[in-house]
Amino acid sequence: AMAIVLSLPEEKREERVDLADFKTEDIRNITLKNNSEEWTVVNDNGWIVKDSKKTDEYAAAEIADRLLKFSGKHIGKETAEDKYGTANPTATVTYTKNDGNSLVFRLGNKTPPGTEYYLADDEKNIYTVYTETGDAMKSRRYMAEDSFILGVGYESIDSITVSGSDAFSLSKGQKSWKFVCK
Repeated sequence: AMAIVLSLPEEKREERVDLADFKTEDIRNITLKNNSEEWTVVNDNGWIVKDSKKTDEYAAAEIADRLLKFSGKHIGKETAEDKYGTANPTATVTYTKNDGNSLVFRLGNKTPPGTEYYLADDEKNIYTVYTETGDAMKSRRYMAEDSFILGVGYESIDSITVSGSDAFSLSKGQKSWKFVCK
């Protein structure tokens, strides 16, 4: 039997570095900002959405956990022409540590194959991070809140009617909702 071993020189290997490697107890809060909103999850004996009375603690914890530990591959520094999209980020994530220090990441464009995002740190270093990390950074507030409509669980709703000049109704069927314009 014959084996062929290929080895790249050290500088050519894709080396990922930990960009966030936090324990829950190290972080006071995480603020997420995107083009439409800014919101914060707070570490208060569990993750809760700041200024919300309807946090889904499981969903908030899932978002926070995805942001507490991730790695990236360093590819260079930010440039004046902003070819990575980090000067006008799609999302900004700010970690406030319990010691009062903070750390900010700015999420840019997806890489050409679409498998990763570009990410800038406080020192204008550019990294690529996995899509899962970028998607967590783009999380919206409603994703961490209970999905109740007027205090009623969505699973118990059979129909919704909206009246007015553009009236319509939604009726729950066996497998999907039926939309009817009035």
